[in-house]
Amino acid sequence: MLSSRPTLQLAGPGSLLKSMKTMPMKKRGIVQKTYRLPNATKLQIESGLFQYYRGDFFMIFATQPALQETHEKLKRKYVEEDLVVSFLFKNTVFIFEILFNPEALTDYEDLRDINNLNELLPYCSLEIERNVKSFFRTVTEGRLADRFLYARVVDLILQLIQEVTEVKAKTSISKAAVEIAEKARDIILEDLSVYDTIEGIAGKIGISKKELQHAFKQRFGLTIGKFSKEERMKHAHYLLETTDQILLSIAMAAGYNDTGNFSIAFKNHFGYSPGSVQKRIK
Repeated sequence: MLSSRPTLQLAGPGSLLKSMKTMPMKKRGIVQKTYRLPNATKLQIESGLFQYYRGDFFMIFATQPALQETHEKLKRKYVEEDLVVSFLFKNTVFIFEILFNPEALTDYEDLRDINNLNELLPYCSLEIERNVKSFFRTVTEGRLADRFLYARVVDLILQLIQEVTEVKAKTSISKAAVEIAEKARDIILEDLSVYDTIEGIAGKIGISKKELQHAFKQRFGLTIGKFSKEERMKHAHYLLETTDQILLSIAMAAGYNDTGNFSIAFKNHFGYSPGSVQKRIK
């Protein structure tokens, strides 16, 4: 009698790696990366989430991109008249705006008598982007969260002062160079599991390798290689914390084809191994 058991077919290493690359990441429970301000008042509107936090000399607004058209309307509903100095940051995930009382900035000459701080900077640097994202870290609600947010506000002010001073001291970057660098950044971030060479990225944009390297360094203050590695390592760390995938899957999601090279790169970057992150989470 013939068995009805299906025949087991063994796939080669290449087929296995290809199938793992397309395998969806399994989330650990309900852990999900979110952008929520601690201690903020949160309003869930039909088209998205609107958040605001009032400090002694500032007010923070965080809005989802779906609410971009109504951001100003919502902001005006809650903002107080003494807060007239603004700084706005937005990306594809959230809109972040902070308003200051001008008296809080009078000690900083470069920020004095300016209502729109964005006018002092031709673009937001990676450091400002990281500073803004730090506002959304998970902390215990209450007085600790208040202190946390005040510290983040001071950090942001100091970073703005530093970058305004640097912009005044150096030659301005052209609009074309900014566009080139941001296209390159978007190509890198589009799929971190794919490793593009500098030549490959330059080819996709339609410029020379030298032109791309110069524009990227001008715009972001670091090389393409360093930026790419930092983003891959951060992505890998996030996956280690929030998924149950095996190490090879996470390595491949960060652009590495084997766990050995990935583990070495990860430890060199963070100072501890990827295995220690998995062990701590478990």
